[in-house]
Amino acid sequence: MTLDDMTPALLSQLHRPPLEVVDRRPHAHTADHRHIYRETVVNPPLACPSFRCGGSSSPYSGVHVASGSPHQTVRNNSHYLSMTIDDFDFTADEVQSRLHAAFEAARGKDEFEFACTLLRMRGMEDAGWDPFVETYRLVEDLTALVAAPLAVHTKVRLGLLLYSHLTEVGAIYDLLANLMRVVRGERYSIDPFLAAASRNRKDEARFLSTPAKVRALQAALQEDGHKEMSEVVDWFFNPSVRNAFAHADYTLHQDKFRCRSESFERGGVQTPELPLEVLAELFNRSVCFYDAFMHEYEGQRKSYIANKIVLGRFAGDDRQEPVELQADPIRGLYGFRSPPGKPSS
Repeated sequence: MTLDDMTPALLSQLHRPPLEVVDRRPHAHTADHRHIYRETVVNPPLACPSFRCGGSSSPYSGVHVASGSPHQTVRNNSHYLSMTIDDFDFTADEVQSRLHAAFEAARGKDEFEFACTLLRMRGMEDAGWDPFVETYRLVEDLTALVAAPLAVHTKVRLGLLLYSHLTEVGAIYDLLANLMRVVRGERYSIDPFLAAASRNRKDEARFLSTPAKVRALQAALQEDGHKEMSEVVDWFFNPSVRNAFAHADYTLHQDKFRCRSESFERGGVQTPELPLEVLAELFNRSVCFYDAFMHEYEGQRKSYIANKIVLGRFAGDDRQEPVELQADPIRGLYGFRSPPGKPSS
């Protein structure tokens, strides 16, 4: 078996904006104007490979990704194999379309809260505190390494690291959860999953694991009329694979991924192992979702090319007041201020 057949199939279906630099404007406060800026980072043109297994030259060609596409259902010669996420089979365009619908729903409901969501407001901090920046760099590094002529299991391990990271990116889940808050008429929240966390004896919120966040996000998506987006999350997120790697409780044996503490559902049967071809399919799905998300997120931010005045709940109550969204053709949306106008000198 080989994973050396890195094809441009995924790259041909996904669209990446050009690389830009990180832009950080300092926070500034005056008596008359409240300015809020934050770090804006755009999606690098990552050379994301398509993990491909099988083919006539492979000794394990009985199971393959149909047509070499990262978006086909994994099958063998007699029947379709299934994991819990294989009930849905999406193309990159379908993933993009469902993400676009979620973004547009929030934008149409409350543009100021939508802008806060795009800006991912976190309060006052200097440069170098956003883990999202590291995600860009890690994905770029790992996909470059995977494309190198390495041993099969080495590539799988790199793929597992990439998959584990992409399924753990809290910024993406937070942003999607905030989109649904805006759709419901609620305000942007720095911690949109706070209500989903249990409390300890001191009434402090307990740590919420990523699988618990995903469950809460899927529930919100379904309740707010975006079941299609919930299906996409289910399509790429497999907690058993994520847990096995994160807890170092797996082994690669020949053409199988094995785990003693987790089980995987295939064809209605629970099994402790997966073919590497199925694992490669999951890798591709996570890359597909990440790339589609970044394309939509950046496209929405760059859709703002000039300052725009909107009504928003800038104060602590529900009173609407004019807020000036700040944008330019290069950076897109980068901040806002209230009241609108030039800051006093």
